[in-house]
Amino acid sequence: KWKLEYSETLRGCNVVVIPDNDPAGQTHCTQVCASLYKKMKSLKVWHVPSPHKDFTEWVESQND
Repeated sequence: KWKLEYSETLRGCNVVVIPDNDPAGQTHCTQVCASLYKKMKSLKVWHVPSPHKDFTEWVESQND
């Protein structure tokens, strides 16, 4: 789980958040982005293409 102190560790960095493709993942992404807002050099969200449920599943599909 995301802790607020992680935001300070990443202050001034370029950050990409990759949420899971489910409602819980989207909610968590919103919370993480809110804690990072105005602390990062840049903050982007990249959504895993459907039908993959998360980043790991998408990466594994690239090796097929």
